[in-house]
Amino acid sequence: MTPYKWFFSFLKKYQKQMLLGIFLTTVIAVLSTVNPYISGVIVDDVILSENYDLLPGLVACLLLVTLFTGALRFLYQVVFETASQGVLYDMRNRVYRKLLEEDFAFYNRKRTGDLMSRQTGDMEAIRHFVALVIYAVYQNVLLFIFALLMIFTVNTRLALCMLVVLPFTAYCTYRQSKEVKPAFQRNRNCFSSLNAFVQENISGNRVVKAFAREEYEKVREKYAAVDREVRRLEHTGTPPSPALTAMLEKRGEPPVKDGARLADLLRRPRLSYADLASFDPDRPDLPPAVVSEAEITIKYAGYIDRQLRQVEEVRRLEERPMPEDIDYLSIEGLRLEARQKLDKIRPLNLGQASRVSGVSPADVTALMIYLEKTV
Repeated sequence: MTPYKWFFSFLKKYQKQMLLGIFLTTVIAVLSTVNPYISGVIVDDVILSENYDLLPGLVACLLLVTLFTGALRFLYQVVFETASQGVLYDMRNRVYRKLLEEDFAFYNRKRTGDLMSRQTGDMEAIRHFVALVIYAVYQNVLLFIFALLMIFTVNTRLALCMLVVLPFTAYCTYRQSKEVKPAFQRNRNCFSSLNAFVQENISGNRVVKAFAREEYEKVREKYAAVDREVRRLEHTGTPPSPALTAMLEKRGEPPVKDGARLADLLRRPRLSYADLASFDPDRPDLPPAVVSEAEITIKYAGYIDRQLRQVEEVRRLEERPMPEDIDYLSIEGLRLEARQKLDKIRPLNLGQASRVSGVSPADVTALMIYLEKTV
């Protein structure tokens, strides 16, 4: 099947809409000759003959023809655009189903960029042809014919002179089409190569993200398992027993009288996660990394919480603004270098002051004490 037959097989479904659009285009082309004719009547019968009684009716006709033509233009553009969108939808569905049926050898021969450009740029050009080019060519041909007929009715010599130019115009059009076609083909090839390049880069990014995502999921699953184990130890207890008392005495820890939670036992400095195995029958089988992280979390929870509170306090202090009129040179406890640099830079807050070169942690402490006393 030739490309033209393949194209018209899709266009045949919308032939009624296309015929309606062509009919509307013909009517518009005819109406396009009405306003020039009325303008000529105004010049000949109104202005030259001074018959001004005809002017209101002729102006009204001009307005009515213009409004009616505008409405028809909107209507036929809707008709052609609807048909073009339908053709584009059917063609893409057909091509997509065809691509799904192809084997791997086909995709080894064809670049992904070529297939993408055909599904996008080439089919968009077909839609543009159906929506604009068909009626534009037909309308311009009709306008040329009607204009030629009107010129023949006005002046035959002038019309013949215009016909002399037609062969030259046709030759120029032919030459232009011969030049444009290779340029358009090169443009499509460049667009295809660009699509292939972009598709390869996107695919590579997806592969990299997949590997990174895999590592991220592993880390997230690890800490989720740590949280589950910490919660389980916090809610799991063991009753007092001779075996527990013997184990605690062996490790140098005082015994428990009423039993204890496994997390409380694990917080004791001389006990480890492995020491509690015989008193934790429901213990899950966990990787060593999860076991170690859970033990550290429980043993050093107090230290970690205190450190987090200190970090939050430092963050709050860093955002504390410095007074605009502060005199760094008179602050006691600051070294001379720190006084000179702070006075020169004039930081906006304590955090910026701590990052000034030459300002030590002791200087920052002195600034904090000064702000607490004076602000």
